[in-house]
Amino acid sequence: TQAHLVKHELEGVDFEPSSITSLRNSARHWNCQGLDRDCLTNEHNKFMEYFTTGSTDSIFNFCHGLRNVDTDIFRQLLNHVAYNASYGNRTNYINNLGCSLNEQNLKSLMQSSINSSNIFTDNERHNLITNTMNRSPLGLDLGMDFISENYASL
Repeated sequence: TQAHLVKHELEGVDFEPSSITSLRNSARHWNCQGLDRDCLTNEHNKFMEYFTTGSTDSIFNFCHGLRNVDTDIFRQLLNHVAYNASYGNRTNYINNLGCSLNEQNLKSLMQSSINSSNIFTDNERHNLITNTMNRSPLGLDLGMDFISENYASL
């Protein structure tokens, strides 16, 4: 178990009622949404386990798991989405890569939406930019700048 989940009684308990599990998941979500460092670290670690091993043993929130992904991993993910991902996986990443709290990652993501290889459909491009702008104040600021600087290309 993760210390912050135990401290806030957010770690699941075997055989508890589904309503309690739902409340725990909601509390965990808002804990991460508030950018609690321990929560984001926990979700990041679960995402990295999934990313490196393919294991789906741990349940995690993609958005929170991607918030602190470093630039190298982010590039790998973006390339994976662009050239290899199945439709469902691709959609999941497009909807959540904009959760990053790394300015360079977000700039690279939005720039990829207008690159010459057209790796994203118009709808995917729209989702990518709007989801990025909806995920954090940083994403909103960078998205507004990106749109104003690249309006003709969009």
